[in-house]
Amino acid sequence: MPELPSLLFHPHPRANEGPHGYLLRLATENHLLLHDIRRLNIHFDAEILYRHGLMPDQRLEPELFARIRRISTLLASEKRAWNHRFARFCPHCLAEEAYWHADWELYFQDACPEHGVWLIDHCSSCQQPLSWNRKSMVRCECGADLRTEVATQCPDDVVRMAGLLRARLFNLPEDKPPLPLKALNLGQVQQLIRFLGAGTTH
Repeated sequence: MPELPSLLFHPHPRANEGPHGYLLRLATENHLLLHDIRRLNIHFDAEILYRHGLMPDQRLEPELFARIRRISTLLASEKRAWNHRFARFCPHCLAEEAYWHADWELYFQDACPEHGVWLIDHCSSCQQPLSWNRKSMVRCECGADLRTEVATQCPDDVVRMAGLLRARLFNLPEDKPPLPLKALNLGQVQQLIRFLGAGTTH
């Protein structure tokens, strides 16, 4: 049975919503800050969210429970896979639906697979990196609307890699992944990207 709700609003996470992004959306909808949510011992864990009235009955949406469990497991087991410091996003996706995609929270996720643009991590109005510790899901701390940011097209290879990282995160089928990456999991793909990136700086 869920615990007695401690929040006014209880939005459920989306199937492809990120852990930091969901908790920020939860805080925003309840007129709280992210650290307030953490003080309530609410974490991105299916069972914890259910106890706080933030998940549906598992029998009704077993796939959502499975997806949240997978992401929370990777959050714990692949700590270096996640960008905990700064937020990145696609303004086109954010304008379509105001929630944070889980793959945007990965290191080396540089592009949006849907729109083929570079993800944005700075506010063009104040020039500051986009922090997770802000008051609004769709606005920078300076008040600028993130949905109006202008994204630029990026190379097809970057878009393809973004799609591959997303597929590894959600364990989705891939259309002809590169042979060297076929047997690698999410963390291993990121380690390879890190290694190749370091090699190109010398």
